Amino acid sequence: SLEENGYYCDYLQQQVTNGNWDKDPTHHPKYQIGTRLFDDSKLINLKMSFLYSCFDYLGGPVEMVDLKSWGLITNSQVFQTINGGWHHHDQYSELYGCVSVLSGIYYANVNSQEEGTRFEDFVAEPRLRNWIIYPGTLKHTTNKVTGLDWRILFVADLLYK
Repeated sequence: SLEENGYYCDYLQQQVTNGNWDKDPTHHPKYQIGTRLFDDSKLINLKMSFLYSCFDYLGGPVEMVDLKSWGLITNSQVFQTINGGWHHHDQYSELYGCVSVLSGIYYANVNSQEEGTRFEDFVAEPRLRNWIIYPGTLKHTTNKVTGLDWRILFVADLLYK
């Protein structure tokens, strides 16, 4: 719902205000928050919507190995990419053994100049209040944010067998 989405935006903005963001500029862009946000019961509906979206994408439930989740707030004044921005989420196969990764992006607020998420062969336009689900092995990056409005998003990885 629109009200619930407003809560998600407020939640991440409060995390930034409280200084609860990853401050290692070599590994994380400014205002990236956590890797286990969905452990917070306040985000249970967002967590469940991600899992249901994954199950829909995969055609049914799977055996979950782990769930990673984080948030990011950015605009043109604080936007940054690490190592050119291109990355994938396939590193988990080395950490956990033979697992598959399904990734998702939830745009809680879209910057007026938002171009979406760029994959090697296409751009996924931002879908406000919806998950964009894709295989974690796809290399992707965010396009540069040029507006002053905040882009607020949640990102998650479902590790499964």
